[in-house]
Amino acid sequence: MGLFGLFGGGKPTFKPATHQTVEIEFEDLDGDFQSYFVEILEVSKKSLTLAAPGNDMNPVNISPGIPITVSFFDAAKDKFFSYKGLVKDSRDREFEIEAPNKNTVEAEDVPPRDDSFRVEVSIPVRFQARRTVHAQMASTHAVTPNSLYLKTNLGIPPETDLRVVLEVPNAHQIEVDARAVGSEKDPADNRKHISEVQLEEVSEKDREDILKYAVYFERRAKRAESRGVTT
Repeated sequence: MGLFGLFGGGKPTFKPATHQTVEIEFEDLDGDFQSYFVEILEVSKKSLTLAAPGNDMNPVNISPGIPITVSFFDAAKDKFFSYKGLVKDSRDREFEIEAPNKNTVEAEDVPPRDDSFRVEVSIPVRFQARRTVHAQMASTHAVTPNSLYLKTNLGIPPETDLRVVLEVPNAHQIEVDARAVGSEKDPADNRKHISEVQLEEVSEKDREDILKYAVYFERRAKRAESRGVTT
């Protein structure tokens, strides 16, 4: 993984901008790592002002002095940027963090999201067969541009029409129509099935967002593995 600065000559760069959505990750008081998607509210040379995660009913405390990893997936450049900075100040519903610089930003290549793109990643989902009232929770096993592979307790019968909702915390809800293609036993867990569901009539924005979250969740899992945590 190479290091790229904000103003590197000709190299891909991370240029924070207001209204960008970035991912933050930090260690809480219990020693657990928490991740949220938040909006950049203000950009200056020395700091970024970010919206605080959570809401008025369930705020998330961001204390000055704690280190936070900030990540941004630039789909246009096929680059995943991240850096670690200290929280400088915390106010009601927003906080200020050190700005990235040429010594702190890391950039990682991401393969183009074409028909050959596939990433094995666990994203929580809720799905429901049409004409039924019972929704079920599951997680993805893998994501491609045209299909989701879901880890389910029972195989989903082929040709079943589904409504699938990606349950991404602190992010806008993605709800898509899909149709089951087939299922097989999960080789890693005989109690589970891996069911392929093909996306149908999905907007390009929703497709891009699904792939974007898959990239974020994959990098999140890699960071956890680097800390010795398996997901």
